[in-house]
Amino acid sequence: MTFITGMTGVLFRQLGWIVTITVVTSTLVAISLTPMLSSKMLRLRETKTNPGRWSYERTIIPWLDKLDDFYVNSLKWSLTHKKVIIIVSVAVLGVSIFLATKLQTEFMPQTDESRFSISVELQSGTRVDKTNRNCAAGG
Repeated sequence: MTFITGMTGVLFRQLGWIVTITVVTSTLVAISLTPMLSSKMLRLRETKTNPGRWSYERTIIPWLDKLDDFYVNSLKWSLTHKKVIIIVSVAVLGVSIFLATKLQTEFMPQTDESRFSISVELQSGTRVDKTNRNCAAGG
């Protein structure tokens, strides 16, 4: 959006720059600052031998383990069925492109200002009152 030309560029240039600056800053923080702060904040703690009924170890960790297992199984299946994944991906891309061509939208729709103008030309030397009568009568 930052380098688009024309009317779209005029309208979205500032938004493009803000998004660009935000993404670059976020990437730099994610690469440098976040790992350093995590190493300072996260320390290994001993787990309780008898956690409570609604503890993190009894509620969240089993759910996360199931989620990890699902991810591992789906990743293994995807890697062993590469042709299916490629065919489905190409089909989704094709359907998306087809549907995008069917969208009936415009960037800037036509506006109706509810105005019109008429140009009247009379002979040279026509009196003003006759000109006014002709314009009021529509011809």
